[in-house]
Amino acid sequence: MEEEDSCYCKKRAVKKTSWMNLNPGMTYSIYSNFRVDPPMCDRSRNIIPRLLRKMNLLESEITRRKSKKVKMWICLVVSWIIIYLLL
Repeated sequence: MEEEDSCYCKKRAVKKTSWMNLNPGMTYSIYSNFRVDPPMCDRSRNIIPRLLRKMNLLESEITRRKSKKVKMWICLVVSWIIIYLLL
């Protein structure tokens, strides 16, 4: 059974994820007026930023390829129209 996080004042805690370079991917809870951070190992602090950079690079590559694909389809359709009009 999953425990529900709640503050000493009986309000529910808000769970958030950090994407800063110091603690990327770390989840923490914000209670009433303060936040509680679980400890994060050095290895995680080194690996997660590299993974985030790699993921951003791959996403930009996907976007570039989608754009190229659309341009290729446009050229293909225009060439079909020109060929049809010339025949």
